[in-house]
Amino acid sequence: METTNMEIEKFHKQYMETALWASTTEDGHSMDDIFDIDDIHEDTRAMMHQDCMEFYIGNRELIDNGQGASQAGHDFWLNRNGHGAGFWDGDWGDAGDKLDKASKDFGSFDLYVGDDFKVHGGGG
Repeated sequence: METTNMEIEKFHKQYMETALWASTTEDGHSMDDIFDIDDIHEDTRAMMHQDCMEFYIGNRELIDNGQGASQAGHDFWLNRNGHGAGFWDGDWGDAGDKLDKASKDFGSFDLYVGDDFKVHGGGG
């Protein structure tokens, strides 16, 4: 079980890093040029963590037998938000199609900068 928790944390960390990398501020700057994962509001982090846990646990075997937790976290963000990359375009093999569908079931999740200069998000 500890390994699963460690893998979920790797997945979640990469998911948040990819979210910042792939998102922009209102003036078009990449969020990861300005913010890091510590700047994500705790409520948004909690929502992101819940989605990551549900996705990872529901697809653990495919992830563990594929490219691993970090790559899966990266691809989950890209895939669920329709970035034109993700599970289907990498080295996931047949598992990629299943992970692609599973990620789309979560819907999109958008980030924005709040008045508190924290990164907030939501969707679904």
